[in-house]
Amino acid sequence: MEEFRRIVLARQAEAEAAFHQGDPGARIEMWSRREPLTLFGAAGMFESGWERLSETFSRVASRFSNVSDYRFEVLVADVVGDMAYALGYERFNGSVNGRPVKPITVRSTHIYRREEGEWKIVHRHGDNPPVDPPGADRNQITHIHLEETMSETSAVPLVRRPEEGRPVPNPIADDVIIKLTQGETGGALSMFESTPGPGAGPPMHVHANEDEVLYVVDGSIRFKLGDEMRETPAGGFAFIPRGLRHAWQNVGSEPARVMFFFTPASPGMERFFPAFAEVPEDGPVQEEFARLGSEASMEVVGPPLAQSHPAPAVRG
Repeated sequence: MEEFRRIVLARQAEAEAAFHQGDPGARIEMWSRREPLTLFGAAGMFESGWERLSETFSRVASRFSNVSDYRFEVLVADVVGDMAYALGYERFNGSVNGRPVKPITVRSTHIYRREEGEWKIVHRHGDNPPVDPPGADRNQITHIHLEETMSETSAVPLVRRPEEGRPVPNPIADDVIIKLTQGETGGALSMFESTPGPGAGPPMHVHANEDEVLYVVDGSIRFKLGDEMRETPAGGFAFIPRGLRHAWQNVGSEPARVMFFFTPASPGMERFFPAFAEVPEDGPVQEEFARLGSEASMEVVGPPLAQSHPAPAVRG
């Protein structure tokens, strides 16, 4: 164990620091070439196989800029025979896809396999940790996060103020805010907030695994549920059973505010929004929306209402 920490994890810390500076070479060298190899990225990506992983590492490394203060904090690690694991946090300040520099934290788990006397990585799982309550002690909250993550059946009571949550940039609209995650609700519920501008709304789509509720906090939203079109002002809501094709649109002249919930919790949608945030605004936005949505069991089946059913005029 001491050798693993002193040599392997120290080398990995150096490799990850180089990776976040745009050089994936050292990280790539630490990975095995023997299947199975898997990656669950913090941005929602899932890849398997050496060819896909190596391409992904090179692509992702090129997206970082202005990175400083990189830290690889290992919380727990163990070696059992020819297998090992390590779980910790990666923290740094930096920019992704040219967005403003900000503090970034990724919680990462790695699994290693000893091959011909050398430790190689065979699996990485990265995600964004739950939101820390204001004023929380980071050492204490770290243990809470780990316990929540290890058990989907362990919901925790919490109160979250209106301004709290994890904002996620959106290349085609205002930020989406992740309010509640599966780890916090024991797998019962995922909750998000959106502030779509006038005329904005997602394409027609279907969720395969979750029922959805959209609650209109501010503004006026029209919904297309199957073949039916309905509109509601603030205080109204829509219930959308899984498997039903649907879309919605802000038909007011000001930004609206919508809360949307998935039940049971949707880890796919929790990964979708951070992954979609990495798509450049001048990139293949619609294609990536459909591709990433498919990975989250969300199928795009038509254009946004602004295209398929243009509103006569936005309401003031």
